[in-house]
Amino acid sequence: MKKVLIATTALVASAGFAAADVAISGDGRLGVIFNDNSGDAEFTSRARVAFTLSGETDNGIAFGGSFRADNASSASSGTAGSVFVSGDFGKLSMGDVDSAAEAAVGNISGVGLTGLNDTHELTYLSGSDTDGDGDSDFLAPLPQALYEYSTGAFSFYLSAGSPDGASESTTTPNFTTNTYDVVVLQSENVYGVGASYSGDNWKVGAGWETADLTLSESLGNNIGSLPAAPVVTSGTVDSWYIGGEASFGDATVKANYGDGDLIQQWGISLDYVFGATTLTAFYHDEQGQGAATGLDSEAYGLGASYDLGGGASLVAGWRNANDDNKADFGIKFNF
Repeated sequence: MKKVLIATTALVASAGFAAADVAISGDGRLGVIFNDNSGDAEFTSRARVAFTLSGETDNGIAFGGSFRADNASSASSGTAGSVFVSGDFGKLSMGDVDSAAEAAVGNISGVGLTGLNDTHELTYLSGSDTDGDGDSDFLAPLPQALYEYSTGAFSFYLSAGSPDGASESTTTPNFTTNTYDVVVLQSENVYGVGASYSGDNWKVGAGWETADLTLSESLGNNIGSLPAAPVVTSGTVDSWYIGGEASFGDATVKANYGDGDLIQQWGISLDYVFGATTLTAFYHDEQGQGAATGLDSEAYGLGASYDLGGGASLVAGWRNANDDNKADFGIKFNF
């Protein structure tokens, strides 16, 4: 009886999913992370489920969305996952989506089972994961909107952060001096534009972004007392980007460059495929400018992936970021 009930429940559930055009997929991994500078090693294990929703109106307008189960609560408020409508007019997406510049230019290839903090990625003003935590950073006021339109080999992009802006507050204690600092960074009027052109085995793209930033700093406050009135600095920052990729037989080269009021950056990567194995190498460099002078970083890495078939791969990677070495190894799954 229990088996019949389980089977009946499965049929009802699968029928419901088919009617609602909801697809379920997932990914997972297991392995080890090595931190050379600290001499520590740790296990890494993860299993995630993703939902992809799709539908179409009577007059042919497609609509849908996607989100991960672990981000369900954030997806309900537009700060994770995304939704879209598309048709002859193009595609409009909203949620945790790329900026127009990132959609047009993209990133070079990274390495590792876990991504190793994604130090290969360009730092975009919006929609970027500059601290490697897997989430978009505050400079993308979410939900963000992205409009795309393609005609032939050309694609055009426009993006805008939520009009109410976003803010991030950081409190840093110093127990040696018995003081603490409070820093609040706010962003608003975040916009972007981008375009790309694709050939048979190559692609080029360019993009531009702008944002109004306000920095409020209250430094050296005594622990146990209220923070003093902050010093406020505000201004508009811009950044532009170009990038491209090309395949030559089994090798693919990607390169990009960005320059703006805060960061000058560039990167290059090489992927080489032979049989079931893919080898990857990358280099990425950032130089702080203006208010970010001195915030420089350099990262480079090597990685390999071997396709085991059935959605499983053996993956290994190593990267050096500002003399911090990190490596990982394990198995990655896609369901």
